[in-house]
Amino acid sequence: MLSLILVLRVLLFGRGLAHYGGAFEGCQSLEEVIILGEEIYIDETFRQCDNVVLKCYAWNEDVQAFGERYGIPVEIMANPTGEHNGLQYEIIRDEVVITGYTGTESGVAIPLALEGKVVTTIGEGAFKDNVTLKHIGLHQNIKTIEKECFSGCINLEEVFDDHYVSEIGAYAFEGCEKLISFDLSDDIKEIEPYTFSGCDLQSVDIPQGVITIGSRAFFSNPSLENVYVPSSVLSIGFEAFGACIGLRTAYVPVGEGDIPNINVFKRSNNVSALHYKTISRLSNLLPREIKEAVEDKSVIVIKRQKREKTLTV
Repeated sequence: MLSLILVLRVLLFGRGLAHYGGAFEGCQSLEEVIILGEEIYIDETFRQCDNVVLKCYAWNEDVQAFGERYGIPVEIMANPTGEHNGLQYEIIRDEVVITGYTGTESGVAIPLALEGKVVTTIGEGAFKDNVTLKHIGLHQNIKTIEKECFSGCINLEEVFDDHYVSEIGAYAFEGCEKLISFDLSDDIKEIEPYTFSGCDLQSVDIPQGVITIGSRAFFSNPSLENVYVPSSVLSIGFEAFGACIGLRTAYVPVGEGDIPNINVFKRSNNVSALHYKTISRLSNLLPREIKEAVEDKSVIVIKRQKREKTLTV
């Protein structure tokens, strides 16, 4: 029996549909269909093709749903992969994800495109535990740094063009003990747990629009002296700024959501003042030992002294 291989390739800029109707309905000799595009309407196209197997990429959920509906086998194809100057990558849809690095250079610049497709993501654990990396250059098309991407890169000092990144995964820079700065994008909405834990950030400018700061997001940054948290933040996790031994002042005008966890500043023993927008449930924010609190216009200024545990307003 002659094997017929049909390749349906649809290139779409934006969203749209390609309709094939019942073009192959009842073709008993059809054995294999490779579907490379997306937004392809095949609801009747391969019905009663008893010998056919559909092949698609994992992200093409419509094809998988079609196969399940009509009892047609679906095989998931591996995404195309490659390597360029030590950078390992995977092509998903029409975008490139950096998945690993085998080189030994201290400075790495992520290319704008590979195989004619834009690089948009640095994947999970791509540079994890790389001890030679000191400088990483991003670009305006990179919007996502996935979890543990640079975790354990103990010599990483600089990240260039970081302000374009709008999504950063948990533990992304955990343990980057020489990283002294990171410019957070105005588009970022959540700072995941442990994102910058164990770094040496000297300042943190959290943009207006951030809603959540995860547990230990900035834990143990010894050179961090001042923190300003915008009013858009609704939740701050456990020890988000804990063990920041150089922290002196924190401005926390929290919005209308959850009052921060009681241990936000745990083990940041040198905090001398917290500036807070409202007195409501204030004690949930405070370090363990408090000397006095006085109201100053729209904020509450809290000064602390060790071993004292009373709050007076």
